[in-house]
Amino acid sequence: MPKAFVLTGPNKWAVEDVEIPSAKDGQVVIKVNAAAVNPLDAKMAKEGFMIRSYPARLGVDVSGTISAIGPNVTTFKVGDAVFARPQLDGFAEYATATVNHAWHKPANLSHEQAATIPVGTLTAVIGLFSEKGLKLARPKDAKTPTPREYLLVWGGSSTVGSYAVQLAVAAGYAVIATASPKQHEAVRALGAAHVVDYNAPDVVEQIRKLTQGECRLAFNAVGGEATLQAAAALRADTGNPSTVVTVAIASGEVPAGVTLLPTIMGFDPTLIEFVKEVIGDELLMYFADGKIKTSQVRIVEGGLNGVGEALELLATKKVRGEKLVIVLK
Repeated sequence: MPKAFVLTGPNKWAVEDVEIPSAKDGQVVIKVNAAAVNPLDAKMAKEGFMIRSYPARLGVDVSGTISAIGPNVTTFKVGDAVFARPQLDGFAEYATATVNHAWHKPANLSHEQAATIPVGTLTAVIGLFSEKGLKLARPKDAKTPTPREYLLVWGGSSTVGSYAVQLAVAAGYAVIATASPKQHEAVRALGAAHVVDYNAPDVVEQIRKLTQGECRLAFNAVGGEATLQAAAALRADTGNPSTVVTVAIASGEVPAGVTLLPTIMGFDPTLIEFVKEVIGDELLMYFADGKIKTSQVRIVEGGLNGVGEALELLATKKVRGEKLVIVLK
């Protein structure tokens, strides 16, 4: 029987035999070649976050080959190489995904690289371009940046942040990013105009100086207290408010004239068609021609048996500037 990584209780897990899932209407079954491990996975496994009952499954970033298709699936066939946001069953030899959350894998990307794309890209796309985010111009409508068309990306070396940097640059914005000094060169290589150390005591002042105090848009890819710092770095104008979109709202005061908006980590049922269009019509081409690069991959050995190690690394914050990926043979 095929295997899957299963949560048996809070901070408890095992690799167990499971049935091969069936493809329901509008779904595909994917034989998983690689799966990426996210900080959210660690929070769910270690703290029981969002877990309603046990046993439970994890995994929302995979790449592999379609092994079965359900009724009314016309855009994929058995044997297609895809990357996908599965139905919380990605840490397994077989996973399921709806056709709206699966895309053909560009031939130039390995399965390990493609597995880093789904949730990070979905989150960045929703936060940057959707009606529930910053409503930026999309890459297909790219404009020539001027010194005042700034976007601040806090956490530019994270998976979500690195995709946000590249997407905003592709759309024509001048990106100011924060990252640790070790990651500055890598973030500049993604297209950021300037990179600032987020640990610097004067980080807010540095950003305001670089942008002449005119930055009005920010995307916080890491959440927490950085949300308040990002807000402080923006122009505060009650007549024309600035906006921080963040993956997690922090408690605390923000300047009058700055609005905080939470973004969705990889899924919003009201934006399915929008996200499908942006990724399918625009981003696949950019991945294929190398205009947008995937996150740096760090393989955790052991296949499904390595998921626990990956969760521990994330929970203890020992991962910087790379995406943990497990490979299934």
